[in-house]
Amino acid sequence: MIERPLYDGVDLDVLAEMPNYYGWIMQIFQEHLCGKAIEFGAGSGSISSRLLPCVDELELVEPSANLVRLLRFRFGNLQTVKISPKTLEQRIAEPLAGLHQTVVAVNLLEHIKDDLEALNGFWRLLAPGGKLCLFVPALPMLMSALDRKFGHFRRYSLNPLTDMLANAGFLVIRAEYFDFLGLIPWLIVNRWGGVVNFNSAAVKVYDSVGVPVTKALESLISPRIGKNIIVIAEKPRS
Repeated sequence: MIERPLYDGVDLDVLAEMPNYYGWIMQIFQEHLCGKAIEFGAGSGSISSRLLPCVDELELVEPSANLVRLLRFRFGNLQTVKISPKTLEQRIAEPLAGLHQTVVAVNLLEHIKDDLEALNGFWRLLAPGGKLCLFVPALPMLMSALDRKFGHFRRYSLNPLTDMLANAGFLVIRAEYFDFLGLIPWLIVNRWGGVVNFNSAAVKVYDSVGVPVTKALESLISPRIGKNIIVIAEKPRS
């Protein structure tokens, strides 16, 4: 993961104002969350707070000093939470492995230069039968100046991503494009328009209006393209 000691997290503050969006992600993740869990790229804790009721223990891995302070303020008094101020590479290099039932990585893998090694690291951390809950930006054609500003190496296509997961040893349970309608404003505003910041008002409007519509449509039919990809993958038991 890119080490961000001075990362101010302003974009995370804006995206935290999307309860419907994060709730949608968590609705898909929820039945696969259990036991001892680890979240990589915990950021400001928007996903972390939603994971806590679903697991027994939660380790939050985050390299940014600013965000580590925020995580300690939010969760530091909880005995079931451990905060690890480390990069992904540092954490997956630690010798203890095979102890977790759940690994969560939301908007994280695109920051990793060697993403296959990251997936290999997730596999090593999981106990047999453990689940990886993964969420990444989709479609290389949507790669924008905003992606590059935030240190994204890539955006993903579905089949190459599932092939990479299989190469890392995972059994893919669910993998699909997510947020079809969201790719339209991203294409117009960020890809073509070159905007490199999130507009707080627009984010709130999309979360309150666009997300419920998109979620309802995608509950009826799985989209063939989308702004993101959501994956549930399992480390086989044998």
